[in-house]
Amino acid sequence: MPAAAPVLTHHQGSDAVQKALEALAVSASTELCLAVPGLTPDTPLVAPSDGLQSWEDLATWLGARGVRLRLLVPEPDPLFEAAAHRAAWRAASAWALALRGDGHVLLTAHGHRAGSFWTRAARPRLTKARALLAGDPAVRPTPTQRRVLDDGPRLRPVALRMGFAVADRTRGFVLDRASPPRGLDPAVQAVTSGDPDLGAQLGAVFDRVWVTGLDAGGPMLTGDAPRPKVLRHPQGRRDLRLLRTQAQPATGQFVFGPTRGIHEIATAAPELVREATRRVYIEAEALRYAPLVQALIEAARRSAALQVIAVLAQPGVPDVPDRALPALASARVAHQGKALQRLRQTLGDRLALVAPAKGQAPGALMLIDDALALLGDPASTGASALWDTHCALLVRDAGLAARIAAARTALWLGPSASPEASAQVWSKAAQQPDRIAPLEVAERAEPLWTRVLPTGAI
Repeated sequence: MPAAAPVLTHHQGSDAVQKALEALAVSASTELCLAVPGLTPDTPLVAPSDGLQSWEDLATWLGARGVRLRLLVPEPDPLFEAAAHRAAWRAASAWALALRGDGHVLLTAHGHRAGSFWTRAARPRLTKARALLAGDPAVRPTPTQRRVLDDGPRLRPVALRMGFAVADRTRGFVLDRASPPRGLDPAVQAVTSGDPDLGAQLGAVFDRVWVTGLDAGGPMLTGDAPRPKVLRHPQGRRDLRLLRTQAQPATGQFVFGPTRGIHEIATAAPELVREATRRVYIEAEALRYAPLVQALIEAARRSAALQVIAVLAQPGVPDVPDRALPALASARVAHQGKALQRLRQTLGDRLALVAPAKGQAPGALMLIDDALALLGDPASTGASALWDTHCALLVRDAGLAARIAAARTALWLGPSASPEASAQVWSKAAQQPDRIAPLEVAERAEPLWTRVLPTGAI
């Protein structure tokens, strides 16, 4: 099998990403930590060799070599993401049976739950979802779902969106998007790095999420394991740094969201945008976080040459808390509509707002002046900025940024398109929807009651 990828190598497409992940795993000599949604023991290897055909074979081979394996499996909402929830439990249970030697798998969700006031407000939707779960004879509830059926449901407004791996604390692999149940779909991309600084940062993040998962009551499906020490997070370098978001659970009858904890992405992303003079390229599920939108406006006012291209999901697919509180979905759509209108007023035809066609989904990244790449969600919504647990890789490398720009332009505009294509070119291409379509910018009033919600809810 191939050796581990060299420092800062960009991979585009599902097969390339999986091949890079396999290479990283094979290179491990002491420890391999995985937080990769959609990865199961029966996932076939893209580059099989030496009799190894699946990830179960690879895990067995690593265990026989004395490599310690730790797998973190995020647990989706047991009611509103019931199918993905059960899939996560199946994957974690399969890993627990497949691991040999020093191997452990932890299934966990964020420990925060909304207060009883919000549970009562969402009772009609919660009751309906609970009845659907209880009334389906074909479904065998997971232990978490059984607790919901016995004790009653509570809102889970915070998600884990981790997508990375680290071998021996010296080599890393970072996905741009890790939103179950998509897994490694064709639009996903990754960067591998042999940089020990990044490896140390990824190892520290994994330890912190592992420990908070244990504290939140996440089940260890392979028996007890040593509790890692959560050490001071390595600072990283200016040209290569892992940025984190991780909020802390809060309690109280009227509490909806968690307490602010680590929010490095929300701090860094607007500052990085303000450096832009020529071009900002964003891919995200949405774009409504006020500080990021304001930073784009300020950069556009300072530089008359600035072009902004945003590839976003069409509005209308609600997040999990939205399904329990429909007015929250309306509030988020209203906020995005206002934010994008402000951008249009400032940028005019220097702004392209497009959405993937043909059922594709946007990634999660930001490129600035083709010299700086932020791989991961750039704090595009309140939840990603302040609440959801995830990380983003900040790289100041013109070569890497240019390769990513070329790959994403080819994906959305076609292989002959220039990575320097202007916002007008992108907007014109969206008028003949083949790969992209115009983004719907909804204009609607925000429900009055949602104005009491914290920023992270929007």
